[in-house]
Amino acid sequence: MKVLYLAPLFKESGGYVHIKEFVNAFSKTEHKIFEGFDNINLSVDKIPQIARKLPRIIKEFAFIAQGLQYIKTGQKCIDKFKPDIILARDTGFNYWAPFLAKINKLPLVLEVNGPSIYEMKIFFKISLYKLATFIERQVWKSARANIVVSNVLKNYLIQKGVCPKRIFVVPNGVNISKLNKSVSGDKILKKYGLEKKIVIGFHGTLQKWHGVDMLLKAAKEIIKVRKNVSFLLVGKGRMESELRQYVEQNSLSDFVIFTSRIPYDNIPPYIAAMDIVVMPYPLIDNFYFSPIKLFEYMAMGKALVASNIGQIGEIVENRKDGLLITPGNKRELIESLLFLIDNEKLREKLGKNLNKKVVNYTWNVNAQKIVAILEKCII
Repeated sequence: MKVLYLAPLFKESGGYVHIKEFVNAFSKTEHKIFEGFDNINLSVDKIPQIARKLPRIIKEFAFIAQGLQYIKTGQKCIDKFKPDIILARDTGFNYWAPFLAKINKLPLVLEVNGPSIYEMKIFFKISLYKLATFIERQVWKSARANIVVSNVLKNYLIQKGVCPKRIFVVPNGVNISKLNKSVSGDKILKKYGLEKKIVIGFHGTLQKWHGVDMLLKAAKEIIKVRKNVSFLLVGKGRMESELRQYVEQNSLSDFVIFTSRIPYDNIPPYIAAMDIVVMPYPLIDNFYFSPIKLFEYMAMGKALVASNIGQIGEIVENRKDGLLITPGNKRELIESLLFLIDNEKLREKLGKNLNKKVVNYTWNVNAQKIVAILEKCII
């Protein structure tokens, strides 16, 4: 089976990790995969500053027009590679994928990591909402299969009129050859002077929906009673300046470390340096995510404190392989962190139990599941 994988995404985005790791895992199967958009080289740095200041509706029309480039590039890939099937990562205004599939009489399978238009509406606002949602529904319905990352996302597509038999749940994964318990965090501990500290860590984009602001509010209370603790925040994002300001204003600079952006391949030692890892999501409607960081923490065997929301609550068993808290509940977050700070044996137990589950959530397992779905769509 020859698969053409079309996934337009900025190289700086978290989803790009998914793309590269999935392609790497799929390449290890007996089938062939061709990454059609790899040479387009989308990059945030290539967007002119003046373009970022244009009215939103103009940028949205430009986004729609960009689909023409995807059609042109995709067709060249089809002519060269002669695939048996198209696997396309769903994006907003994704009319180009079903168009390519139809004119070339190829089956189309969509990789749906989130409802793009819903995200635009909630987080960034969108002017062409009605048009965008219409296109999105038609694209989902046109695909022979929609591969989603969570049960919540499956239910969302069903509500939008997609046939349940055409929806398959395949969670994200982790590359255990890169992230595992043998990775050392000693150099990171030494770099930041954390050798004698209990390190509470977070890695990911510093965005509102990741709850890092609540983590820092919890940190303010925790350091009043525990001075042997440091908070390591690995990543950057829109909230970084606001979070840094909060740290300075509340005299937390001696206890909180911001690393800003770290290249993904350099992340493992940072996670290794953490004694406790945190996923303090606030209450979010339609929590359809499959957080890759959950599987990364799992692979590293870390003691986890996380919000009991969406897929996290389905995978993590409270007090057996992690501590689950009510989303957005600062008091529960503080109590759970203090409990683990004071109990090294429990940290080890939770991390060990969580690590046992990683065999079910590797990118290799992810690829094998998708192979089975694609084969059914060709028959």
